[in-house]
Amino acid sequence: MTNMRWPRIRLGSAAIAVALTVLALGDGAESGNRNANNHVYPPDSKPFGMTYGEWGGAWVQWALSIPAEVTPFLDPDGTHCGTLQSGPVWFLAGTGGPLSRVTRTCSIPLGRAIFLPIAGYLNDYPCPNPAFQPAPGQSIEAFLAEGAAPFTDQVHVIEAELDGVPIVNLMAFRSRTPMVSFTAAANLRRDDVDPCITGSPQLGVADHYALMLKPLSAGNHTLHFKAGISSSVITTDVTYHLTIGGH
Repeated sequence: MTNMRWPRIRLGSAAIAVALTVLALGDGAESGNRNANNHVYPPDSKPFGMTYGEWGGAWVQWALSIPAEVTPFLDPDGTHCGTLQSGPVWFLAGTGGPLSRVTRTCSIPLGRAIFLPIAGYLNDYPCPNPAFQPAPGQSIEAFLAEGAAPFTDQVHVIEAELDGVPIVNLMAFRSRTPMVSFTAAANLRRDDVDPCITGSPQLGVADHYALMLKPLSAGNHTLHFKAGISSSVITTDVTYHLTIGGH
């Protein structure tokens, strides 16, 4: 089973690593606050009429449709932050391929919510491995969900901040996408993003930790996130310098 770890963001053959992302909301977070959770939609909410899991599925479709040469996962400085963004929610990516620690700058229009996977795994189907098949009587969705969960279970370090103010209780923000259909850019397989990419329509289920941030105030904000499977194995460490109202 191929994999794409999201702390590193591989969207892979049966797996897609969900990239970590941490946001700091500059002016909107008062220094006296104990946490910044009031800037985050609750995990059981339905921002813009969709659950966290459904937004995660939309994020997968966005992330995998972008060719490797401009994918936000492999972006060293934020140049491609605006690629294929539309609608009321702006998607952010973590890291992928050789990147594990990166600092990016990004301009986001005023009034956009921000969805960011923190860490997790995408299982996609089919894969070149002929043994990668559901058990007799098992649905493809159940098979993919069953395969993704053990990878996300290994995530034990998740940290997120909004302008230096922590977002807490991040383990409550785990969700699973419904089975989604996507057609990924074929060269993502070549660039160590997803070894199971076929370039044709595929199915996938992601199990991940993610945040949906409420629209940030105009101005400059700092996002920082870090995730890993233990305190000594950190797979993603990302800082975003955001300008809200920059478009």
